[in-house]
Amino acid sequence: MCLRAPKMFHHIDVIELPHSSTIHRSLWPVQWACDNIPCECSFNLTYSVRDSAVHASVTLLNARSDQTEYGARDQELPAVYVNGFLYRLMAYTGDQPWTGQPLEEFQAGFDSFWVPGRISPTESFVAFAAADDFAVGVYNAAPEVSSFLAGFSGAKGSGGTSDAATGYMAPIAQLALPWDAVYTYNYVLAMGALADVRAYVYQLHASGDEAKAGGGSNG
Repeated sequence: MCLRAPKMFHHIDVIELPHSSTIHRSLWPVQWACDNIPCECSFNLTYSVRDSAVHASVTLLNARSDQTEYGARDQELPAVYVNGFLYRLMAYTGDQPWTGQPLEEFQAGFDSFWVPGRISPTESFVAFAAADDFAVGVYNAAPEVSSFLAGFSGAKGSGGTSDAATGYMAPIAQLALPWDAVYTYNYVLAMGALADVRAYVYQLHASGDEAKAGGGSNG
């Protein structure tokens, strides 16, 4: 049950490194389904810009007073929302990954839940593309990521940051996060022409560096 609390704000500490392409942040979130109820956890985030991509490392530090074990649940690693002009949901789910086979375009929507909902990309990424093929993709190659959730809400083909239309995509892992969990995961957001986004993901895959390219771990 959620109770109301005095007005609070998300507390965010930001450290920007001068002359660097890396930003470190720590934040203490509030519960999204409640009215200004703080979570009993914090996040440490590192964002690094390389080429036309953002490489992110996220660490959850749980400090939950409720020590009940709730078991494994779906976790978004991360949840990504894009503007409405990016409406073409693209992924490869076939049995010949990393061979340049054509991407599949899914009919993305929302009908009481995200459509198509859960998909299983075999190249560890999905992307939303505009009519001109400009795209934003999310890549997470962690072994615990078993599928992606994706869909689109609102009118397709236009819209900015202040508009309701949005595409949604999220790598999903089934994780048990106990009261004192410390969990780190990594992901990459790449943007540019759709073919270039996919080529960048191929480059990350070929590097074999899953710690930088999407792997997750319990601390």
